[in-house]
Amino acid sequence: MPSAATAVVLVHLGYGPHPRLPLPPSSPSSSTLAAASAAIVQRIRVQSSSF
Repeated sequence: MPSAATAVVLVHLGYGPHPRLPLPPSSPSSSTLAAASAAIVQRIRVQSSSF
């Protein structure tokens, strides 16, 4: 599942619930990454529940 691997990489890079990278919460890049990671997590949940 490439989407699951992408989510794991994002979390390890610090784009998880507790980001370790120095990105201000008001920057558009961090909000975009948060939205993208949330979409990936939702996609993983849908795929895992379908199996």
